[in-house]
Amino acid sequence: MRRALRAAGSGPSARRGSGGEALRATESLTGALAESGLRPASIEAAAFLVVDVVHGSALSAAAVERSDDAWAWFEQGLEIVIAGIRASVDP
Repeated sequence: MRRALRAAGSGPSARRGSGGEALRATESLTGALAESGLRPASIEAAAFLVVDVVHGSALSAAAVERSDDAWAWFEQGLEIVIAGIRASVDP
């Protein structure tokens, strides 16, 4: 799942505006989420959350006064998202 999370490339607003292109960009992510055992009703919401985390980190990387800790914060945030997804999977 981690590989699919890192490959996510579009968020909800892009998905609405670009037809099937953004949908295809998140297929590996939604597929990994489905394979994880996450309830089908939660897959799209989880995918959007992951994409938003990735986009936010990418935007912060462009900031002139960005902290050198930004990469570590991204990794920590991604771990929190993954932990939440894992906790949502029925045992």
